[in-house]
Amino acid sequence: MGQFSVSTPALGYSASAMVGAVAQFDGHVSQISGVVTSIVGASWSGDAAEKFAESWAEWQTNAGLVRDALTDIAARVQGAETGYTMTEMQVTAASRSSTVGTRRQGGGTA
Repeated sequence: MGQFSVSTPALGYSASAMVGAVAQFDGHVSQISGVVTSIVGASWSGDAAEKFAESWAEWQTNAGLVRDALTDIAARVQGAETGYTMTEMQVTAASRSSTVGTRRQGGGTA
């Protein structure tokens, strides 16, 4: 079985980067939507415009699915960061409060 390690702070940075990527994605989609809306149906009409509008609606649906997936991944990474942070705190607290007795030769404890 392979081993892996996790940097808790790196999880936090990654989650923040993903949230930022979602915001950028939203901005780009909004910008593109504005351009398409200003052309299709306004200055462009006919069969080709209608076909494009259908494809555009499908694209928007798929863009929403991508956004949802990115948001879900970011939330899961944030959740992992929280989980690792809590585990680290519990392990640290347990190690500070535990005592280990040592035996001296002859049966006594130190």
